[in-house]
Amino acid sequence: MASACHINAKPSATTDSGYTLVELMIGMSLWIIVITVTLVAWMFIGRNFRRMQNSQYLEAHARSTFQIFGNDVSTATKVTAATATGLTLTVPAGSVSYTYSSANGTLTRTDTTGTNTVLISDLTAFSFNYFSTTGTTAISSPSMPSIKKIELAFSSQISNASDKDQKVSTYSTISPRVALSNLPLLQ
Repeated sequence: MASACHINAKPSATTDSGYTLVELMIGMSLWIIVITVTLVAWMFIGRNFRRMQNSQYLEAHARSTFQIFGNDVSTATKVTAATATGLTLTVPAGSVSYTYSSANGTLTRTDTTGTNTVLISDLTAFSFNYFSTTGTTAISSPSMPSIKKIELAFSSQISNASDKDQKVSTYSTISPRVALSNLPLLQ
């Protein structure tokens, strides 16, 4: 008997190497999805980094303001004038005034020499709060002898100028109540 073995010398059409159009389209679609997700994540991280920088900026200026204000109030010997947006103290070196400007959004400190120092800017709300010796209730219309403690309350904000959505970092805080420790005993 003869053997029926047949060898085909011609290559089959199914063994050609390369990618089909469908495979290329799927690969490009997956690559576009990966690139898009990476870019969105990068932009999200960048925006949050700018917001974090803005928050740190606002917080640092608030801490500096609290330190200067606390030093002035604790060394004050007399409250000369007190309103919700202004305060004048007599300190050993002369007098110190704090003034809030709602038009400029700034808190300015003016000393005896007339030097104006903007302590904090970008304010959206501000008030001085005054307390009596009991410290439980704020004095609505303060009389100078009854003021024993003072606190600052404010909100500030800053926006990302490069952000299209104009995201705003807001910082609201109330300082610790600072006691007027150098007042005469009978005052």
